[in-house]
Amino acid sequence: MKNSISSYISELLFLHDCVILPGFGGFIANTKPARLNPKTGELSPPFKELMFNRTLKTNDGLLLSYIAEKEKTSHEDVLESILLYSKGLNEELTFSKILRINKVGLFTLGEEGNIIFTQDHKINYNLSSFGMTSSFATPIKRQKIIEEQVTTTIINLKERTSVQQLVLRAAAILLPLITISYLSISQQDRIHSVYTQMANMNPFVKKTEIINNTTSPEKDLIITN
Repeated sequence: MKNSISSYISELLFLHDCVILPGFGGFIANTKPARLNPKTGELSPPFKELMFNRTLKTNDGLLLSYIAEKEKTSHEDVLESILLYSKGLNEELTFSKILRINKVGLFTLGEEGNIIFTQDHKINYNLSSFGMTSSFATPIKRQKIIEEQVTTTIINLKERTSVQQLVLRAAAILLPLITISYLSISQQDRIHSVYTQMANMNPFVKKTEIINNTTSPEKDLIITN
């Protein structure tokens, strides 16, 4: 063969959601959306999650026809090569308890005979995510700067508000005092003018002047005599 059977399986996983390797098992692909790992900050694009089902061993003709077309050979020869390949995988997994299929994943044989499959995440079989790679999200420092600016602005506004409140309180206290002082001064001027007028109207002052200006009859008599 020009290419290995594992390479053909990998190619088919890009195009189909189920690829069966006759005599070994089937690979089922489920499309998963993009995800973010909150612990590591890793952002992964949409991908195909592969699962392995050991009971799917019956030949459905997909892999056989694909390889026969690529290799330009008969189906009988391709089927023989596939069965030999599957036999070798089963023997290696039984003997070493671990097996790796290139570009597909890792197989581990448990104590109870169950197979644990771990997908090879180096290859993303989702064609819509072709060319995309995982990236790491880093926190934006601008947000902290903006928060600090907002906090400073709030503090300044509070300080301005407190100063304005103090000015208003002082004005509320001083304005009545100034008004009272002005009224008291004006009232004193009025009271002073009233007292002046009353003093001019004093009857005792005029009587005294009249008494002083009148001539006693005794003096007149003396002068006549």
